[in-house]
Amino acid sequence: MRPKSHFETSTTNMAAQDMWQLTILVSELRRTVHNFEASIQAEEERAQVFNVAKPGYPVLARNFKARRDNLLVTISMLENHLKD
Repeated sequence: MRPKSHFETSTTNMAAQDMWQLTILVSELRRTVHNFEASIQAEEERAQVFNVAKPGYPVLARNFKARRDNLLVTISMLENHLKD
């Protein structure tokens, strides 16, 4: 049995570290989603248009919603990966 260097890590330690990093990433993405939701609300209030179907709905709010929705899908996928 060869001596283990202190720079080497076990695969279980790496897996735990990867899971921890994914957990942190999910947390940061959730914070970003929260920021997008606040920005969407601010844009809707500024324009006084709250229905996406209306022609006066702010383009910036529409873009924020699309980005938020994409992040929610990404979060869901990462959480499923963490469960496995």
